[in-house]
Amino acid sequence: MRVSTGLLLLALVGLSTARVGISPSAWARMNEVLTTLPNDGFLPYTNGTFKQKIDHNANANLKNNTWDQHYQQMSEYHDKKAKDSLVFLMIGGEGAATPNWVANKGLQYIQWAKEFGAMVFQLEHRFFGASQPFTIMSTENLKYLTTHLALEDLANFINTVNADPKKYGLQGKPRWITFGGSYPGSMAAWFRSQYPSLTLGSVASSAPLWLKLDFYEYTMVMEDTIRNESAACYNTFNKTFTMLQQKTLTTDGRNFINKNFGKNTVNLTPLFNDNNVTMLQLTNFLSNVYDVVQGVIQYTYDGRNNMTVEGYNVHTMCNYLTGNGTKLPNTDDELMTNLVKFLVWSNKANNVNANLSQNAFNNDYKAMIAPLQATNYSDTNGNPNFDMRGWMWLCCNELGWFQTTSQGYTIFQDIVPLGFYFQQCEDIFGDSINASHVRDQNHIRQNAYGGYDYFNATNLVLPNGSLDPWHALGYYKADNKNHVVPHLTPGTAHCSDMYEEYPGEPSALKEVRKVVHDELNYYINGQKHTKFSAAATYSMLLIAVMAFVTKML
Repeated sequence: MRVSTGLLLLALVGLSTARVGISPSAWARMNEVLTTLPNDGFLPYTNGTFKQKIDHNANANLKNNTWDQHYQQMSEYHDKKAKDSLVFLMIGGEGAATPNWVANKGLQYIQWAKEFGAMVFQLEHRFFGASQPFTIMSTENLKYLTTHLALEDLANFINTVNADPKKYGLQGKPRWITFGGSYPGSMAAWFRSQYPSLTLGSVASSAPLWLKLDFYEYTMVMEDTIRNESAACYNTFNKTFTMLQQKTLTTDGRNFINKNFGKNTVNLTPLFNDNNVTMLQLTNFLSNVYDVVQGVIQYTYDGRNNMTVEGYNVHTMCNYLTGNGTKLPNTDDELMTNLVKFLVWSNKANNVNANLSQNAFNNDYKAMIAPLQATNYSDTNGNPNFDMRGWMWLCCNELGWFQTTSQGYTIFQDIVPLGFYFQQCEDIFGDSINASHVRDQNHIRQNAYGGYDYFNATNLVLPNGSLDPWHALGYYKADNKNHVVPHLTPGTAHCSDMYEEYPGEPSALKEVRKVVHDELNYYINGQKHTKFSAAATYSMLLIAVMAFVTKML
């Protein structure tokens, strides 16, 4: 299924991975986890639930203020002889908790759990997967889906386990370290800032901490990545998206798109019809094409699964767009032919058969958002539409992170405006969740967490990848005294530091893993850590320049 709009990023023509924003396709991209089962299977783990509060306010006016929050536990490497157990807590994000993130021994933090003798937990996020406080996911009930309540869930879980450690197989006074990547990485950083007494420290991989509505910097980083790949790819992208946008504006142009995006290629459904063409429909179409490019770049050269390891990356994408550089495309026909070849390749890489109606390239805005408007919930194992609805609520009600092309001076043209996302928020959640609501709520939460300028924490590692568009919203103020260690890793993608090593991976991953390991060693054993690296210094300069450019525009 490819519901997209540009807000959530992940599911298009079979897309995968997570562009945090807010469209269903973006959701898929951010929620993507390891899709390849380890060769020797998962480590033994157990599932459990505990009574969580719906509203942590002492004066909560709810008839029933508790619900069952789900967690997973892996004790394979737990040191049962330790006086005080060490616990690694993986923070659940915008999707159902899966064993991929608690029982896959290839993951870096699981390898460190083995080294340091840690018990491992994963706590599922409220309103995702099976952790549903209500059976109806109405806009009224969604007021209890907030980041600050989710942070309080984490605190309550830790305090509950600490109150009876033997019940959970722990000894003494448990010592906790939290981990998270992408949005859960943001949660790990905010938790360390808000509840410093409950953990030794946190690792927040690819964590956006700047709650920005118009996240046009995402597009700027994508453009830089393509430019660095080759001038030919950069120029071809510019020509391709200029051509595509212009084609949407005329009857002949839309017929040209219909012809090339037909059933034998990506199965555009429905085809454009001049009787009902609207700007919203045209924007939705362009956003869906843009989403596919996002899915490739955000996870370029990571070890997330076999697909990315084996060539789902910017280099292969550029080969398709440029015709392998043998004869650069110049005419509309040549540009369109290569674009379609790229989309077909992406479908195949994601195991999508475009001839199947359920996997068609969705070209109907109303059909795309319809599943996200549904509020009935009956699947106790988790429902992807509900996960997407929940994620879009977080973006519309707090986070923003709308990946636009509003800046307008990139190779992607001005095809995805901010208003497109505001329209989705209103259409899915009702007239009250309009642009003013989104703006005001975003400012409130930004002020609560400190944003880039006033964020404050200790014992926190913040790895980011230079190819990951999300690194533009990362935090880069190093504080060696308080062990706040940002690290921008050259040539790497979203959350790439979290995955297993693989042959041919970017060489810089070795350094960032050492940085994280040294900080963990400091948290646990009090040993001296590695000081702020040159890579992090570079990242600070880069972000400072981007911030200056942003203010000047």
